[in-house]
Amino acid sequence: SYDYLRKKYGLTMNEIMFLLYLDKHEKKNSAREIIDDLMTTKSHISKSIDSLAKENIIIRIPDEYDKKIIRLFINNKADNILSASVNFLTEKDISVKQIAEILGVTIKEVNRILNKKK
Repeated sequence: SYDYLRKKYGLTMNEIMFLLYLDKHEKKNSAREIIDDLMTTKSHISKSIDSLAKENIIIRIPDEYDKKIIRLFINNKADNILSASVNFLTEKDISVKQIAEILGVTIKEVNRILNKKK
């Protein structure tokens, strides 16, 4: 259940969704791009970034060409979290279509993710 994930990893559902999104959108990895894609607020993303970076789950690296842009990357520490999160979504009977909508990916990508994590 979500409570299990929250207790085991100490993450909010926003942080879990953020990680799942970042895992599948490696090239759209600045806060601005994520805010635009997920149609969320800067404060939600900022809180998630700060919390995940503090726990060393994601790392921040300045953009190679524009140092004002910070690129976000998932650390290997997130592998178990990502796997457990995908399992949680599938156990909750959330449809592949709903997962695709949440993550902003195609149904084909969701099926690939689910098969990769098994």
